Amino acid sequence: MSELLDIKGIAYALRRSRRYVDSMKRIGFPMPGGRATLADALAFLAEHPHPLVEERELVAVQNGSNLFKPRRSQTLSVGASIQVSQ
Repeated sequence: MSELLDIKGIAYALRRSRRYVDSMKRIGFPMPGGRATLADALAFLAEHPHPLVEERELVAVQNGSNLFKPRRSQTLSVGASIQVSQ
């Protein structure tokens, strides 16, 4: 049976930060009792290779924001007049 690891242990074994493992948890990585095996973590990462990106997208959807919304400086306002100097 594989050893049960906490967040720090999984992060160390994966050579990732604790934030990375926290993101895994937020998008669905089960850690009952705050522990999981390295094999469980690797299996989860096979299905979710980019947990930080998935977490950011999940939070954006929960907050109702649009990740792909252009910045104000990138949009043109309708009816803007262009002045040409001669």
